[in-house]
Amino acid sequence: MTTKMGEALAFEWEVDEHPDLIWDILEGSKADPENSIEDLKEFAERGSRLAMIYLGMIYADGLYGVTKDWPLAEHWLLRSKESESIEGAFRLGKLLEAQDRDAEALEIYEELSDEYYSPAMYALAMNLWRSRDDENTKEKAVKYLEMAEREGHVLAKIFWIKIMIRGHFGFYNRLIGLWCAIISVAPIGRFVSAHPASDQLRA
Repeated sequence: MTTKMGEALAFEWEVDEHPDLIWDILEGSKADPENSIEDLKEFAERGSRLAMIYLGMIYADGLYGVTKDWPLAEHWLLRSKESESIEGAFRLGKLLEAQDRDAEALEIYEELSDEYYSPAMYALAMNLWRSRDDENTKEKAVKYLEMAEREGHVLAKIFWIKIMIRGHFGFYNRLIGLWCAIISVAPIGRFVSAHPASDQLRA
């Protein structure tokens, strides 16, 4: 049940009181989405963060033939965030980004970075890097990129090496970046092969 998903979502499956029932509901969603959603809502109203997250996913992406409804997706993901779900909060941040509500998304990523959630650190770093219009913003982007890399985030490591090679930090660090690229290829490849759904690969 949790073998092909990231660590944060797998955690929600592990702590939920009725994971088997929710699994059955999701399996039934393919044949009867309307009743399945009502069943998920019942569990969500009883406090299941897992049900809230999947309701958010269904409405955000239009799964099982359901019409996309971003306000409803936001409602359920916000409820999961308010229930202290890291998975729900991160998905809410991504939903807000998709609506160009970047300031709200970055606030969520900062909160999750305080919880040492590396995908949030990476997302925050990428947003800041793309909008770096002054030295302070660039320094903040680098700070979160380094934090994500230290927490083991693979994409952060790859991007960190890339900007070093491009010479953003001087000639000496460019050489270090080239060396890091050479020695990182094999371990990164092994990690991706062994853990393709890991949150350490989450953008």
